[in-house]
Amino acid sequence: MTNNLGKSALISLTALLLGACQNTEQSNNNTDDVKQTTAAQVQAVLYNQLGYATDADKLIYLQADAVLSVDIVDKNSQQIVATKQTSESKFWPFSEQNFVELDLTDIQQAGDYQVVYADTVLADIKVAKALYKNATKVIAEGFYYNRASHASEAEYAGKYARAAGHMDDAVIIHKSAASAQRPEGTIVSSPKGWYDAGDYNKYTVNSAISMYSILRAYMRKPEFFNQLKLNIPEQANQTADILDELFWQLDWFLTMQDPNDGGAYHKVTTLNFSGVIMPEAGTQPRYMIAKSIGATLDFAATAAYFARQLKDIDATRAKLCADAAKQAYLWAQNNPNTAYVQPDDVKTGAYVIGSDDYQDEWFWAAAEMAISFNQASYWQELAKFKQIDMSVPNWADVKGLGWISLAEQSLNQEWQTLAQTKLQQTAEHMLTIANKSAIKISLGAYQGDFVWGSNGVMANHIMLLDAAKPYVASQAKVSRLMTTNLDYLFGTNPTGYSYVSGLGIKTPMHLHHRISEADDVVESVPGLVAGGPHSGQQDKCDYPSKLPALSYVDAWCSYATNETAINWNAPLLYAVAMAAAN
Repeated sequence: MTNNLGKSALISLTALLLGACQNTEQSNNNTDDVKQTTAAQVQAVLYNQLGYATDADKLIYLQADAVLSVDIVDKNSQQIVATKQTSESKFWPFSEQNFVELDLTDIQQAGDYQVVYADTVLADIKVAKALYKNATKVIAEGFYYNRASHASEAEYAGKYARAAGHMDDAVIIHKSAASAQRPEGTIVSSPKGWYDAGDYNKYTVNSAISMYSILRAYMRKPEFFNQLKLNIPEQANQTADILDELFWQLDWFLTMQDPNDGGAYHKVTTLNFSGVIMPEAGTQPRYMIAKSIGATLDFAATAAYFARQLKDIDATRAKLCADAAKQAYLWAQNNPNTAYVQPDDVKTGAYVIGSDDYQDEWFWAAAEMAISFNQASYWQELAKFKQIDMSVPNWADVKGLGWISLAEQSLNQEWQTLAQTKLQQTAEHMLTIANKSAIKISLGAYQGDFVWGSNGVMANHIMLLDAAKPYVASQAKVSRLMTTNLDYLFGTNPTGYSYVSGLGIKTPMHLHHRISEADDVVESVPGLVAGGPHSGQQDKCDYPSKLPALSYVDAWCSYATNETAINWNAPLLYAVAMAAAN
């Protein structure tokens, strides 16, 4: 092996690591010192850019058409520690590429290693014990950067410090939300909360699943989160920092309920999306938009879940949530056909599916109400949904959250058994698909996996697998799949990106995120996950490919693949926290 590669060879190797979508001009320059057989045989290296836990699986993929013999070299001593033979080539239809698998699982000594093929360093690999703790911290702090009604001071935000925007202490009741008690033009207060995504609005539907995911993460690993210190203003109090951040959102969330009748408003928003401006420049009027059955059922489910989980953590907030949940569910029962219709003068996100029958929202809400309050009437309501199926959770399909909660309760054994079976079957299906996958992931297990927000789908795969793990025959296989799924998000994918800003070697620099685009900092706000690849290309930007796994571009233009959103960041936080805590 040759240890001293020329400068031009190193430049060419960087191009190799960028994956199959590298710029043609870059890939054609400075290649004189690199063996042409190397470039021809290994076109890209897919690996976790954060590294690999010492005791976890370590699967790396080389885009190649044949079995390869690869050296693993200690980066410091430059000694070969292992020579590995890859698997045979396997085709992955989502990128229409062939990959060979390089299994480094038996390398369990912490350190820095190099993957070397034909005298060429293909990748630098880190093996470490505490791999995901810092990633959890960075992703959790990403929510702090997205706070509305709040100035991010330099003490906490460093170079991302900014002024406060959208105080939302004078929100106008829109005509779509008008009632006898709150007629059109009434001024109400709805401060705090997180900006939903790349825009500056706040949506009840999207907030609900995000809040559930984060509180569930805390309840799964309270000891870990109690010790995880975030750089936020509340860090000196006695509450876990992640709960302080979550309470910023919860306090806003509760303002979305009309105290007169219990219905939940759909969103707080300007009439149109703002331009590329910092929050303090967003001075257009903000409106409270229509109550809806979807928002109210999601509100009821989330409030009921929080009421149950916060009883021994924050009794005051638990009581507020319990009362709010009961009032919201009653409103839903009295107004079952109040589907959200986007007003003609409102152009911001609708968060509604035109053909939705809201059965998944009814199921989730009834499940959380029954578990939290254990009243016969709620269990009777839930009985209407015995035949509802299972799915990976997302904002538009929340029934999976109901099944997770039912699997873990012990008040009703029939529902518990049914829910555990549903989770087991889902996990086993994902395991089957991953075993067939060329890169050993479960994304693609369902037809709609490569959609807008596919990275959020992947994070929700991990959350669902974690919930199902106690009920499957081999928990080790589920843990392994959770690991490889997480690897995908941090670089083991054919775009060459670690999809989380600030975490990895090649990360999104131009997120469709107004703060990141409008500030004077080169890098995107850290800890935010890009929506991810899919072939929809609704924004009409220029993409390197139409294939689902390659249709991604790191550009402000690409709101279809490069926007960030709280409902993708929340399950990602869950996923990295489980890895860190374990």
